[in-house]
Amino acid sequence: MKIYADINRVCELEDSVVEWYDERYYDHKNELVDFSFLHEMFSIKSIEYSGVDNPVVRIQVKAKAEGFLPDYFFGLGILVKTVKENVTNEVKRKGFMSERNLDVQLRIGDTFIIYVSRPNNRIK
Repeated sequence: MKIYADINRVCELEDSVVEWYDERYYDHKNELVDFSFLHEMFSIKSIEYSGVDNPVVRIQVKAKAEGFLPDYFFGLGILVKTVKENVTNEVKRKGFMSERNLDVQLRIGDTFIIYVSRPNNRIK
């Protein structure tokens, strides 16, 4: 049975992906990506994989330290600010607009979900 997600509240990928597998249970070990570079600025809550022909990775992180992650890793920069600073993000109804080449701004304590539809060879 397919359960449809409310795409007004989540990424469109959530409606198209049927099952997510925690990275330790994902069968295609050769496709796993090392996301340890995130540990300096983020607590990694989960890393999940889905798909075989077109793998997708869902990483849920929580910002824990100020800093900047350049666009080298995910195609857009991620700036983490202090709890008291303002953040400015250009958003659309269903999520961030990455095509504007603007950095995503978060505050310490914010949770962020990153979807990678094609793991980048630079982060393996």
